[in-house]
Amino acid sequence: MRRLEGRIELDLRRAVACSVVALVALAVGHELDRDHPTLDRLRVVSFGCALVVLVFGVAATRSASNEVSAKVTARAGSAAAAPLRVMLQVVGYLLVVVAVLDVVGVDLSQFLVGGAVTGVVIGIAAQQTLGNFFAGIVLLLARPYAAGDSITVYSGAINGPHTGTVTDVGLLYTSLRVPVLDAAPEIMRIPNSQLLAAGIGPGRDDLVRRPADEGEPPVDGGGD
Repeated sequence: MRRLEGRIELDLRRAVACSVVALVALAVGHELDRDHPTLDRLRVVSFGCALVVLVFGVAATRSASNEVSAKVTARAGSAAAAPLRVMLQVVGYLLVVVAVLDVVGVDLSQFLVGGAVTGVVIGIAAQQTLGNFFAGIVLLLARPYAAGDSITVYSGAINGPHTGTVTDVGLLYTSLRVPVLDAAPEIMRIPNSQLLAAGIGPGRDDLVRRPADEGEPPVDGGGD
């Protein structure tokens, strides 16, 4: 655990330091290109600043994604950390590319407008998926439960309450092992947006599901 904490602190310091260097180079290169766009000597300096932005921007992105991945892995496992790390790296690299193009004097106005329109279209099309994703981020930060916990989910939207053991905490879904009356337990994958809006309580031994009527609410399985 101490080695993990030390690595996280190292990645954090490295990400901050590289980000500061990249931002300074970005500011210097942008000002040189704006004030003296035709001077060849200063253009060379601008390209040098662009190279610094590229190198340190990539380093900052990798360090930041490693830190986030390590923290998420400790809380929710590698299954949730891996896609989040990839997403952070993609976003970070895109920002670095935009910054480099800005330093070398490429006009990005048309690209930004097209990207904004594309982002709106994708956001509307993937509204439910994005809702589950951001709900998963909130749940990872709030940590109302963790893998291995026995919980009860109180939500009418998913025909609750449901009680069971958390088997996996993902960015889109959370898996719950639900006991079934006189049958083997079943795995229930609940969207994170539903869990974020639901009430979460400790597990209850008196709530089980009927094997034949999975859509009905859990019943009292305590017996006589």
